[in-house]
Amino acid sequence: MIRVKFVDERGERVVEAAEGETLMQAARYDAFTTLLGECGGSCICASCHAYIDAAWLQALPPVSINEAQMLDVIENCRYNSRLTCRVRLKPELDGITVRIPRRAG
Repeated sequence: MIRVKFVDERGERVVEAAEGETLMQAARYDAFTTLLGECGGSCICASCHAYIDAAWLQALPPVSINEAQMLDVIENCRYNSRLTCRVRLKPELDGITVRIPRRAG
């Protein structure tokens, strides 16, 4: 199992997920509901947007063209923004920290 630390306005929570699952799946399967993932991982809504702590960026796969296009429409996009539906867990990511931005509304 791979440990993922999610941080949002409520605090932080460490979840365990299987290799090959996405960060979005890890959050949703563990009922971590502040990460929306409305399209279910189809990379068409950007509601699973989060910030990856800088120490982990080098371990991630490059941003695909499709992901980059979705990130371009996000108002609060930063250098460490990723769509969590696009990041598959692997042993090298054990302990990764993912920060979920505050949602409007």
